[in-house]
Amino acid sequence: MVTAITAFVLFYFFALSADFGSRKHKLQLLQIACVALALIAGFRNPNWWSDTIGYNYSFTYATNSLFDYSFSDRPWGYTEKGFYFLGVIVKTFTDNPTVYFLFISCLTWIFLYKYFHKYCALPLIGLCVYIARFYSGRNMIQIRECLAIPIVLLASEHIVKREFWKFMIYVVIGYQFHRSAIFAVPLYFLNWYDFKKKHIYWGIFASFAFAFVFGGWMKNFVSTSQFFLSMAQSYVAESSEKAFGYGLANPMIYYQTFLLLIFTYFEDRFKGFKDYYFLRTAYFYSTVVLIILCDFAVLSARLSTVYATFETLIIPVILLVFKKEERMLPALAILGVLLVFFYTNFKSYI
Repeated sequence: MVTAITAFVLFYFFALSADFGSRKHKLQLLQIACVALALIAGFRNPNWWSDTIGYNYSFTYATNSLFDYSFSDRPWGYTEKGFYFLGVIVKTFTDNPTVYFLFISCLTWIFLYKYFHKYCALPLIGLCVYIARFYSGRNMIQIRECLAIPIVLLASEHIVKREFWKFMIYVVIGYQFHRSAIFAVPLYFLNWYDFKKKHIYWGIFASFAFAFVFGGWMKNFVSTSQFFLSMAQSYVAESSEKAFGYGLANPMIYYQTFLLLIFTYFEDRFKGFKDYYFLRTAYFYSTVVLIILCDFAVLSARLSTVYATFETLIIPVILLVFKKEERMLPALAILGVLLVFFYTNFKSYI
């Protein structure tokens, strides 16, 4: 674990230096880093990571080739046939599960690279945020959602431009890999509204009040909803060990709320950055979902995490508002937060 933390700290300072250097070199380094992360995830030890054995089993018992594939085939352990189809493609050429995981990982990182390249002001720092906050949970475990999320995020420009059908094409594609992609749709309509500071503040207050007062009703509603049961029964059913979490005691709620409030309170500093208001609205949506569904541990995390990924864009913007001579202290503060996430997320595996 010490070696991994040391490597992460060194990469963070390397990224900090490179992101303020040549754009050409920065993007070359981003490419190298994404390839390395794709290979690490693809060649991971399947015995260390939950869900991997299940995906291995599903791949093993999948249809042997595209020539034998039928739309009536049902994947084992999940429902998304798009993801199953990717397994059938790989199995047409090889039965090796390592090749399967490597293929999924490389495909995912192609989309992630495009996302960082296209939207992130400091892509290498954004990548550090992703590694600490999301890499272990997504690329090593939740590989279906990990593939779906960057596809949906790449459609962000179509939300800003209000190009509904172009946006929906990305959502439909992402939905074929993980059903949580459908929860990207409300942001398209939320972005029509001109959220002010006071709306963010009152919205967060109302979300906490709703969760505190109506938490029991929400738990019963979601647990008996056919929509949620069909989407993720093991995450919402009363009998499931995975369903319920810490409620409002979940520390992630307060982390996201704090980051959102910083990003909102200092609006005058941040609003000059491209699509600031869109980013704020998306992160507000994510935080509200996390609070309202706080009684459902996995479900709230899975649904809120789609746009929580925008932390990889928000945190670099926060760093950029500081002058060069003032940047070291906030950079160290960000590193401290990322180390907490890195240690927490990887401690069970490294």
